[in-house]
Amino acid sequence: MLTGALATAAALGLLAAMGKPEPWIIAVWLVVFGALPAYLPVLIAHGRSLLPPHVVGRGMTLFNIGSMGGTFVVQLASGALIDVFAPVAGAYPLDAYRTVFAVQALAVLAVCGIYAMMRPKRPVS
Repeated sequence: MLTGALATAAALGLLAAMGKPEPWIIAVWLVVFGALPAYLPVLIAHGRSLLPPHVVGRGMTLFNIGSMGGTFVVQLASGALIDVFAPVAGAYPLDAYRTVFAVQALAVLAVCGIYAMMRPKRPVS
């Protein structure tokens, strides 16, 4: 799970570091990036394994709300961050998008650090 999350952060960081890549590079990046976050089902399964049987339904609901709610928060924060930059000729500057991708990469790294420090209360089976 951490490997997928770290690869996701690396891909976002790479996009933030690139200036204005060629369209074919963006196409390749999108294909790779589309496959990287496929670790979410494994993460949800890991979370489920940490729950006692009598709260599995509520716990899974919470995990799903967290993943969908997290998507909402990331989109909302990204839009607010882009709005910090003044549009030029009706479009936001490249630096606005680079900043958003860099912040997203840092956020994924921060969450990876938190996840790596957590220890299950019972062995995962």
